[in-house]
Amino acid sequence: MNSGDASKVLVVNPGSTTTRVSLFSGGTEERTATLSAPESDPLAGLWDEFPARLEGIVQWMERERVRAGDLSAVVGRGGLL
Repeated sequence: MNSGDASKVLVVNPGSTTTRVSLFSGGTEERTATLSAPESDPLAGLWDEFPARLEGIVQWMERERVRAGDLSAVVGRGGLL
């Protein structure tokens, strides 16, 4: 990342039925999406959904041509996630 570039921050907000992701550049929201949460066993634990949710985020980043190396930070909301 060049020193003259605006910082890029990926914000992840995992909810009970969706995962919202937003990409900010220099404090301005560039893109946002609401990703469906994977269907899971109602008795499954929170961490059982983690791999599928992560894969959904990675696929969104690929579609949007967001490279992990271009990010200055990744921020999550929602406790353990």
